[in-house]
Amino acid sequence: MRPPGAILAPDESIIVTVFKFVEPPENNEKQMDQKSRVKFKIMSLKPMSMVLPGVVGFKLLGKLRDGVTATDLVLTVTQMLRKHGVVGKFVEFYAEGMGKLSLADRATIANMSPDYGATMGFFPVDHLTLQYLQLTGRSDETIAMIESYLRTNKMFVDYNEPQIEKVYSSYLELKLEDVELCISGAKEVNNSRGAEHRDDEDDSVA
Repeated sequence: MRPPGAILAPDESIIVTVFKFVEPPENNEKQMDQKSRVKFKIMSLKPMSMVLPGVVGFKLLGKLRDGVTATDLVLTVTQMLRKHGVVGKFVEFYAEGMGKLSLADRATIANMSPDYGATMGFFPVDHLTLQYLQLTGRSDETIAMIESYLRTNKMFVDYNEPQIEKVYSSYLELKLEDVELCISGAKEVNNSRGAEHRDDEDDSVA
């Protein structure tokens, strides 16, 4: 219910239809002066309720063992998220384990969001984000401005500082050292299984 005197309720947005037109010139007005006579008129202004997606917090702890790759990690993450159920939801990966993942590792995990069913998988802004901006040619001034803005608004993650626990719709947790080498077929990555538990007598791969 909309609060008294308020334009919007907490879960509402506004859709505005704006019409742009040019007023006809007056008798003594030159055609080139029409630019200053451009007008805008609001044709409709209606509130619209929107359902915000749930956000699943995926906590990553520790670091991957030697020999375990980002592919093994993403197959494990995919299985966990499909079992949890994340269709139509956002997944945010967070916690100190993030500091041990390279940019390529993160890109691999985020790129698999269609496979685990989420609308998107994303990571907080941290030192790797700034390194990426530098690698892609952003100026030092631009990077410093971005970092300053994000730190001021408490959106920058520094793993050397105490981490504040965020509030999510639901939670998952994975210790990276528990990730095993995985085997998976090309068509059904969600049916991957640990290589250490593979039945030697069964050469088929899911």
